[in-house]
Amino acid sequence: MNETEPSAPSVETPIVDRSERGGNVGLVIALALALVAAAAVFAVLDRAAAEPYVLGLLGLLAVIGVFSLFAIAIGLVRLSSRNDG
Repeated sequence: MNETEPSAPSVETPIVDRSERGGNVGLVIALALALVAAAAVFAVLDRAAAEPYVLGLLGLLAVIGVFSLFAIAIGLVRLSSRNDG
């Protein structure tokens, strides 16, 4: 009986290798502060005056969210790295 070695699973290599790039916590904190500042400005403004700005901000966040979903789906953005040894 001839036993063959099981082949190692093939691992697809990404088109662009960005493994050396780490995240930046400062950018996340800056984004959080910007959103808090925008909410504070909207709270001070009159409801009728703030409505177009709120709709614009919601539209911008929706576009960013849809772009992010597509970027994750095609593999342009990875949420975690896989180190298998």
